[in-house]
Amino acid sequence: AGETSQQALLGNGVLALTIDQGAQTQRYQGIVQLDGTSLEDAARTYFRQSEQIPTDIKMSVAKLVTPGPGGAREQWRAGGILAQFLPQAPERMRIP
Repeated sequence: AGETSQQALLGNGVLALTIDQGAQTQRYQGIVQLDGTSLEDAARTYFRQSEQIPTDIKMSVAKLVTPGPGGAREQWRAGGILAQFLPQAPERMRIP
């Protein structure tokens, strides 16, 4: 079977991120176009356009194949990590 590119799988549309920081704050949602070649690129665009603190994100997805008595078992796994400067760090302020 042929592979499909990430961009083809994403198609046209938007990425909506809902930020909920707990009961003492108001939940809000940010929306950006699905520009770029991956979901990771779209998330980076969101953080570049909306956050006051420099942010980077790394996302990955892969198929896990484990052998078993009845044959191989396939499962999908996904994960990510988000890194931001600490609020008190002088480097956190963006330079336009």
